[in-house]
Amino acid sequence: MDWEGARQVAPALATMGAIHGVQSRWFKPQEGVLKCNIDVNVNIAKSSVGFGMVLRDSNGGFVTALTGIAQGLRSAREAEVITIREALAWFKRSQLSRVLVETDSQEVAFAFQSAEEERIEFGAIV
Repeated sequence: MDWEGARQVAPALATMGAIHGVQSRWFKPQEGVLKCNIDVNVNIAKSSVGFGMVLRDSNGGFVTALTGIAQGLRSAREAEVITIREALAWFKRSQLSRVLVETDSQEVAFAFQSAEEERIEFGAIV
């Protein structure tokens, strides 16, 4: 689906503060809520992780974006979690409180939505 088509879809049926996994198309958040889509790239040759985040409003309009690089080789799953941590810090610095985070890592999304004892491995990161 193209960008304009994705902007027209019905609002996501999501709870605030949730981490959402892989979806086949972009769903806009509820009115007054921003949505942050994140993605990472692990570069084994350079032992680094590149990440990007895009904030869009409830109409799908671009608000702002952030990119960065973290040094040190990490797994794709750990890179996703580190990027979520960076997104949360970015929201705090920017004093944003109503943001829905969406990741393309279904495994990480499920881990965040699971029982506390199942996500203990992310505790030191987040």
